[in-house]
This record gives sequence, C-alpha cells and structure tokens, in this order.
Amino acid sequence: MLGEQDSNATWDRGWRAFKRSRVMIFLPFTLSSLVALLTKGRYRVGASEWLPLGQKIAAVLVPFSLVYPFWFQKLTSRNSDLMRARGKDPEETVLLVATALSAQPSVYTFVLFLLGGPAKHAYYASVLSIVGALYWAWRYRHIYSELQV
Repeated sequence: MLGEQDSNATWDRGWRAFKRSRVMIFLPFTLSSLVALLTKGRYRVGASEWLPLGQKIAAVLVPFSLVYPFWFQKLTSRNSDLMRARGKDPEETVLLVATALSAQPSVYTFVLFLLGGPAKHAYYASVLSIVGALYWAWRYRHIYSELQV
C-alpha cells in the first residue's frame, strides 16, 4: 500500500496542467489569426504619437517575460517542499507560469497593433510565443504523459 500511487491523482494532475496551459499555448495562434482578419478587413488606426514609447516598453517586457520562467523554475526548485506543504505541485506551477509568460509577447504586440502598430510585429511575436510555449510544454511533457487518455 505504501508504494502504490493513486492513478486518479496522477491523471488529475496531468489533466489540470493540460487544461490550464492549453489556453496559453493556443493564445498566440488566436491573436495572430485576429490580426490577419483585422488586416484583411482593412483595420486602420492612425498611429498615435506615443506608439514608439509603447514599442520600447514592449521591447523591454518581452525579454523579461521569456527569461523570467527560468529564474522562477530555479526559485521553485529550491522551495519545492514549501509548495508541496501548501498543496501545490511545483512542476505544474512552473509549467503554468512559463506558458503564460511565453504568451505575453503576442499579447503585447496585439495590443500595440490595435493601437496602430504594424501587423508584422504581431506575427513575429506570435512565432516567438509559440516557440516559447512549446519549449516549456516539451520540457514538462512528463506531466502531460500522465494523462493516459
């Protein structure tokens, strides 16, 4: 009995991680599709004078959102016992945070596009977001493999 592991508990862990991170993985696809639809529909907004400032802020936030999960993973691995004591799974938390932050570049550029920025930046950021989200999903694929559907 001591060595046995509840199969429903591991399946539930994988299912929770899948439900939470799938939105973040597919968000860049959705946003780039919206940019394509709006561009095809001739969506035009005059670029405001503060758009270059917004692009500079996004240029600072994008690398931060792509690098932060590595630091968060190291921080979480040091305090994994504390997280488990609170009923949180550290690997599932890192997967959720990493996929959410990987989606941020596409969100930033989508908002800038709506405010008059170029569509190509939204496409580039979506590719960057997809690569980042797929990297973290691959890195924590053992959580998904517990699904056994």
